[in-house]
Amino acid sequence: MTGLACARILRRAGFYVEVFEKDRIIGGRMGTMRASMTTFDHGAQYVTARSSQFGDYLKELTGTGYVAPWSPRAMIGDQGEGNVSNWFVGTPGMSAIVRPMAESVRIHTNRAAHTIGRVNGAWHVWFEDETNSGPYAAIAITVPAPQAQYLLGPLDDLAE
Repeated sequence: MTGLACARILRRAGFYVEVFEKDRIIGGRMGTMRASMTTFDHGAQYVTARSSQFGDYLKELTGTGYVAPWSPRAMIGDQGEGNVSNWFVGTPGMSAIVRPMAESVRIHTNRAAHTIGRVNGAWHVWFEDETNSGPYAAIAITVPAPQAQYLLGPLDDLAE
C-alpha cells in the first residue's frame, strides 16, 4: 500500500512511475483472493485513519463506493457491548482500497527486486530472475527496513 500511495502522489505531480511488486497481485495485506467462485480478504479486516491524509483518501473513496464505514458490535471490557467507530472496509473487498492508487501507474507483478545501483549516473533495478530495468532518474523504496537494507547493501551510505 505504501508503494502505491507513493506512486499516486508522484503520478499526480506529473512523473512517469513504474512499480515493481514481488507478489502476483497488488495490495499486500489489502489483497482479496479468489478461490473458484468465492472471494475473501486474507489480510486486513478493516482500516482506520490515523493521519489526516489517509482520512481524506478514505473520504474520497467513500464517495466513489470503493470504501464503506463499518460499525461492528464489539465487547468493550467487562461492561458489555458497544459500538466501534471510524472503521472502514473496502467494497466489495479490501483490495478496493488500493485499486484507485494504481490508476495511471505501470505495475509489474511477480518482479522481486534483488539489488539497486547506479550505472553511468542513472539508477537500475536488478531482479531475482537475473534481469534488470532502467535507467531511472530516481527510485523510491517502500519496503520494510530490513528488506530495504538488503536492496541497498552495496550502497553503504544509503543503507545506513
